[in-house]
Amino acid sequence: MKTKLLALSFFLPTLAFALPGLHGKLGGAVRLTNYQVPVPAELEKFSRFQMPVEIKQRGDGLTEVSYDLPATLVGQPMEFRFLGEVDYGAASFTLKDENAEMNCSLQNFEADCRVMHRKVNIDLVAAKAALELSGLPRREVEGRLKVAALLKASGGDMGGVMKYRLDFNGY
Repeated sequence: MKTKLLALSFFLPTLAFALPGLHGKLGGAVRLTNYQVPVPAELEKFSRFQMPVEIKQRGDGLTEVSYDLPATLVGQPMEFRFLGEVDYGAASFTLKDENAEMNCSLQNFEADCRVMHRKVNIDLVAAKAALELSGLPRREVEGRLKVAALLKASGGDMGGVMKYRLDFNGY
């Protein structure tokens, strides 16, 4: 029973983020996105991690993007909050966090971003536990754990790619 409750604690927040009209802890719109880690071709099918991302247009004109790198990738969820100015008429923009930078191209409110995280502490034991509770097939768990191990070997700097929509109408 304890294992089932622990597994639910990992997935219920993710399910809640998938509901339309939901606002996150910053008061912004929440959307699900895929975070993809650049890896060798043999690990590519294990390198996408679905996660909620919160986007907020602040009163001071700045855009804030917030998300947690998932426990199934880094062991313990790790929060990042990016902030910067987005010119919706421009082709690109950059948002910054204390330990990361997000460089995005922008077309029709779709942001296609390259993210570089620094000082990421990857706990492989915790990542394995989260993966085992995820209900994924054994082969998927092993492949994702190899991705996490590859990132840990990189020394704490971690690149990734993600896409999200910046259109705030209806959210």
